[in-house]
Amino acid sequence: MRAGAYHAAGQLRLMIAAAVLAPLAACAAPDAPVVEEAPATPEALAELNEATLYFAQNAGIASYYVTRCGGAGVGYRLGTSTEMNLRFFDTLLARGYAPDQINAAAARVSREDISGAAAAHLRARGVDGDDDAAVCAAALAEIDARTPVGNMMRKV
Repeated sequence: MRAGAYHAAGQLRLMIAAAVLAPLAACAAPDAPVVEEAPATPEALAELNEATLYFAQNAGIASYYVTRCGGAGVGYRLGTSTEMNLRFFDTLLARGYAPDQINAAAARVSREDISGAAAAHLRARGVDGDDDAAVCAAALAEIDARTPVGNMMRKV
């Protein structure tokens, strides 16, 4: 189901939700429920919110790495952040969520959610954000380890 305006608006909201330092990266949302029509139960909507936040946080972290390490050979797995957003949006549509539900979930993601996740991610790995070599080494290690963030990136 691709409803031109809804699709474009949803893609834009996802970009806005996760764009902290650069465009969004790849789709790596946790499994959402497979449904035949737009789910409206509190549980289904909570899962949608969780999947959207998970994607946005990981995409923000990957975006940070790609922005800082593009010259060191780190890029987006699917080529562009727009392609990643469209794939994520389409995945949620295929799982039965309505464009309005997806847009609402994306609108609940804040820049603070993304920047906080990126900072915590680097801290947890002992990476000094001021050290380009350490940041890029961490990005390459993520790719090699095939972490959720690493799966959003590739060596170019």
